[in-house]
Amino acid sequence: MLFGGARGLLVIDPDRFAPWTYQPPLVISELRVDGVERALPAHGGPIVLAPGERGLSLAFASLDYSQPGRNRYRYRLQGLDAGWIDAGALGRAAAYTNLSPGGYQLRVQGSNRDGAWSPHELLIDVDVRAAWWQTRWALALAAIAAVGLVGSIVSMRTRLLLRHRRVLEARVLERTQALEAATAELQRKSVELEEASLTDPLTGLRNRRFLDRQMPADAALALRHYEPLTDAPTPGESDQDLLFFLIDIDHFKRINDAHGHMAGDAVLEQMRGRLQQVFRATDYLVRWGGEEFLIVARGTPRGRAAALAERARQAVASQAFELEGGLRLAQTCSVGFSAFPLCPALPRALDWRSAIDLADAALYEAKEAGRNAWVGLLNADAPSEDALRQDVRRPLDCWAGSGRLTLLRS
Repeated sequence: MLFGGARGLLVIDPDRFAPWTYQPPLVISELRVDGVERALPAHGGPIVLAPGERGLSLAFASLDYSQPGRNRYRYRLQGLDAGWIDAGALGRAAAYTNLSPGGYQLRVQGSNRDGAWSPHELLIDVDVRAAWWQTRWALALAAIAAVGLVGSIVSMRTRLLLRHRRVLEARVLERTQALEAATAELQRKSVELEEASLTDPLTGLRNRRFLDRQMPADAALALRHYEPLTDAPTPGESDQDLLFFLIDIDHFKRINDAHGHMAGDAVLEQMRGRLQQVFRATDYLVRWGGEEFLIVARGTPRGRAAALAERARQAVASQAFELEGGLRLAQTCSVGFSAFPLCPALPRALDWRSAIDLADAALYEAKEAGRNAWVGLLNADAPSEDALRQDVRRPLDCWAGSGRLTLLRS
């Protein structure tokens, strides 16, 4: 490399530069114990700390005088330090305090001006003497004394506890029996309260709160049966369908007007027996509101929906209702039903609440047709979920006229 300057040309030849390979020796310059200077042990003997001496400080120097400010140092106390402690260039001392009794070895290394560690390492043994109370026999006696003391305390405590044991056992037994009785009574009351919150007080049928709690799981089971879409069962053949029936007593207001509300309540109470004749114990019989009843036929093929609707209609119309005073009252009902999922190819397009809304629309159609009739939505088809949701907003006759809805009438 050539550098031109005012005084001439500077020529630098990298081959003429060589690293500094000097390996300086390392010497101890000072030893202090608890801040007091002490002479170094002769002939490389160990540094001994007597009992009660707690601090050790050792100063050292690397004998490379070419550039001493660049010399570096590190040290490690075997038996205490996990690795080397770098003291840098200015920290030429190793200090330790509160060393536990035992034997250690202090290792010190120094470097030359280029930072190369010298192989001339200082190895200094350190012997920390134990005080009398730190000796093994003293520790053993202390352990024996501690065990004896603990044993005495435990023995005294045990005798004290035994005195109260029988009294406490009697009290615990008495209170446990009382608590068990109270718990059993509380559980019984809780079950009764929970059952009451899920039951219609007049008819003894379930209410809307019960339906909201049970239907998500039943609807999810029915939907899983129709997935994946390529394996969807043929409509009318699946035994995992849910059938929603809305049953309304025809001209119920006339009963209240002509015979009083007690007569209307008697008709509603007897409706429970009529519905139980048609539907199974595993089906949900719900008083939906007023004179309307909602029945969820679980695990029933949609092909049986029309037969069930007809049986429900006949159960109401074929037998008169018994009122007070021997009065017999003939009544009819209208039924609307909807299968869930309505479109097996798109099972998740409509939820179970939509099935109730469709059953309500079918019930309205049955009433418009003159009552004492049933109308049901058995199956629907659509190219997409959006198209099916659009069809739901259409009148039932228009929807059925499009050929995408199977609408049954009594």
